This record gives sequence, structure tokens and C-alpha cells, in this order.
Amino acid sequence: MALLVGCDGFELPEPPDMTQLVKDYQHPDGELDSENVEQVATEIKGSIEETGTAAPIELTDMLVGDLETVGGGSADDDSDAPTDGDEVEDVGAGEQSVLGNKIDLGARVKLHRICRGWEDEKRIDADENGTFDVTATLDRRGLIPTVWGRLDHCRVKRGGMNIELTGDIRVRFGTTEPRVGLRSLKRIGYLVELDGTVRAMRGDDAEEVDAHVSFQVFPDGTVRVKVQLPDETHVLLVVDPLALRPARSEPMLDAGVVARDKTWACTLNLVELNGRCADEVSTDSVVQW
Repeated sequence: MALLVGCDGFELPEPPDMTQLVKDYQHPDGELDSENVEQVATEIKGSIEETGTAAPIELTDMLVGDLETVGGGSADDDSDAPTDGDEVEDVGAGEQSVLGNKIDLGARVKLHRICRGWEDEKRIDADENGTFDVTATLDRRGLIPTVWGRLDHCRVKRGGMNIELTGDIRVRFGTTEPRVGLRSLKRIGYLVELDGTVRAMRGDDAEEVDAHVSFQVFPDGTVRVKVQLPDETHVLLVVDPLALRPARSEPMLDAGVVARDKTWACTLNLVELNGRCADEVSTDSVVQW
């Protein structure tokens, strides 16, 4: 890890702009009804398959732990994490410390991690396993909530599958907060966007595809995934992170679907593409196909 602390004349780099993606996750504009439910189910299946392979959920979990540790917290301490339904009022903004150093003006923190690799026995080998580099910036008001970086041939094992990720990654903590605290990151959740390529090993066969994925992790562990529909609108899929394992074998998926004006509780068969969705507010409103 590298730490650059500012003095007079020090300028922080500008983080990537994730404003539109944040808005997309706050305000889905798509519909789910009896006329389009089969198409929505098809798009959900595609999003599950792409996100399950390409989403670096374990890596971003480690990133959150690393940043909290840098700020003086414990990466293993989740005692302050809110339970489902709790509101987070204090995001810990204000004067921060990085490795015990108070940040009075500004600081740029660079985190460097060697990826886990595919072997069962952990080996620290950047040439073979690739790297994950992230930049975070702070000023006297707290952590600027967007951090960004690069995955360089980063090899991970997801759900028994060997995955190699290369591309640009952006992480936005919270939603509209101008600053957050390093020790509060687990309590506010985060939104992730990855642009790059994914190489997936299935036995001796390798498949490489371009990937643009995003997902939002809530403090209780729930994950939301943006599902783009053919009419250029989108809904949000709400799932347990275990549902995003690559090459999942179980056909049934229990998930929430957040549309423009309704939230649905759905049970989907991702093989036969049939299922049932019920309005969470009015149980008499049911779509079945």
C-alpha cells in the first residue's frame, strides 16, 4: 500500500463519475407485467449468467476490508453492520486517519493486492495470479466515496470455476453522500461497475468474453443487479449472493424484482423460463407464465 499525504498545492485526482449508474439503481424505470414477463425472465437469466461469471464480489469484499483496516478498523469486525431494514444515519464522515496518520488536507491511498489464483494452495505470485490495484482519495471531510482501479489478469476461483478478470473497476460507497468514513464502509453498502474481459476455464476449454457488469451490495449481504430490457428500460434483480455463483446447476431462483412502481417476489425456473411473481404489497396481484 502507498500513501501520499497532501500539503500546500497538493491536488487530488478526480474520481470517475458514477452519478448515472447510482441513479439507475435508485430509480428503475422498467415494468414487469403479464405482457412482458417472459422477456423479463429471459433477460434475468442472461444477467445471472454474466454477473455470476464476471462479478468480482469476493474481491470487492476484500477491498472493503482493506480500506476499513487502513482507517483503523478491523476487517473482521461486522458488529456495527445494520440488519435488514435498519437505516444508516451516520456514515462516519469527517476527519479521518490512515494508518494512524490524521488527514488534515488531503491524501491519496493506493492499495495493491496480488490475486488469490487458481491453485488450492495459496501462492503469492503476481506474474501468475495477476493483481488488483485501487486508488482512494480523502480530504478533511472524509473519504471521497468513489474509488477506482484496475484488475490485471486477476485469477480467482468462483464456485469451483477458474476465472481471470482484466479491466477497469469502479466502486461507489453509499448513494448520494458527498463523503463517507473509512470505518463505516460495511454499514453503508456499495455499487460496483466493471468494464473489461473475462476468461473462464471450463476444464481444458477457455472462453473469453467482453464484460460490462454492475451490482450493488447492501450491508446485509443482499445483492442487486441491473437488468436491461429490450425497450431500453431496466429493472433491478434482488438476490442472495450465492445465487450469483458461476455455472449454477440448480434451475430454480427465488428473487425480488424492483420495477418502476412495484416490487415483486418471484420464483423463476431459469431452464424452462417459467415461474410466478407476486406483488409484495398486494398479494392478489400475481403474474404467472
